[in-house]
Amino acid sequence: MIQRRIPFVVPKSQTFLPSIWIDLKDRQPLPRDQQRKKFTPAAQCLLLYHLQRKPLNAIPLQEIAKTIGYSPIMITKVKTELEAAGLCEAVKDGKAVVLDFKYERKGLWEQSRSILFGPVRRHHWVQWDQPGPPALLAGISALSKKTILSSDRMRTFALDHRKYLQLLEKGTFHGCRGPEEASVRIESWAYDPAVLSDGECVDELSLCLSLADSPDERVQQQVEKLLEDFPW
Repeated sequence: MIQRRIPFVVPKSQTFLPSIWIDLKDRQPLPRDQQRKKFTPAAQCLLLYHLQRKPLNAIPLQEIAKTIGYSPIMITKVKTELEAAGLCEAVKDGKAVVLDFKYERKGLWEQSRSILFGPVRRHHWVQWDQPGPPALLAGISALSKKTILSSDRMRTFALDHRKYLQLLEKGTFHGCRGPEEASVRIESWAYDPAVLSDGECVDELSLCLSLADSPDERVQQQVEKLLEDFPW
């Protein structure tokens, strides 16, 4: 057809329209590893809970749902995500369905790293007189607690995005136009950071993910150090 200059279109692949001087080459499909989608917030929360708080092997999905605060239907979808990523298998234990993870903790982190995402949805400047629970120290404020890095002048806290909106509506804090009017910076997260931490700071793995794109070399050095020292 090209030799006879007959126009044709192959959807999503090739177009040959000689009369209007368009000739697009074949497009090769992306390698399979580049096609992998990022986890949903629920899947990432479950995986990080398993890595840091308590192993979720052999625990019924219904109990996992209660533990991390998602509906049983959502946890069933998460099971499918984790299986599709090759990280675990769902097996029957009597009448219950449980997860059987295929790797130990460090191997699971390494295998899943490419589909984990930074949890921060947005940054907000707010005026908050007495910041504290359920907000947790995050960003550089949290990293400075765990490493030798100096803290920023203004503290950063993390909140689940829905909790942020609830507290804002309640008047617990008030939004500002910029840092010059604010007392605190808040990161609203895609999942609840309080589920993964029992201290004053966000969990270490989420912290590393939240700072993965920082252009500051000092930050990246301390993030790497934090991962190296993590008690796998």
